[in-house]
Amino acid sequence: MKRLAVLVLLLCVIAGALVSCVPDPEAIDLGAFSSVQQLKTWLAADGTDGQAYVDVTHDCDDFARDLQKAGAEDGYLINLEFVIEEDAGHVCNAVIIGDSVWFIEPQTDEVWFMGYLD
Repeated sequence: MKRLAVLVLLLCVIAGALVSCVPDPEAIDLGAFSSVQQLKTWLAADGTDGQAYVDVTHDCDDFARDLQKAGAEDGYLINLEFVIEEDAGHVCNAVIIGDSVWFIEPQTDEVWFMGYLD
């Protein structure tokens, strides 16, 4: 029972830390890309894909967070996506354009259609 209480407390602390890291949506006015072409044009101008890959210290999650930050600085909402493939994980980005979801590989600027929202 004591282990369960410690686990619940730990989860609450982690959840609290995550919530405190999420900005207030009212304080940020981020918009969506109007087209895939606008997204690709923005990606071509963004320098995230030109950064050096450094195993563990600057890898997929760092590229994805850097692209997300660059998008926010330019007024765009870019999400982080955790992709699980067999025994490995990968972090990339996603955007919603109209009624469709597009994934972005921030290390290469590759963009691919994932599906429709409705």
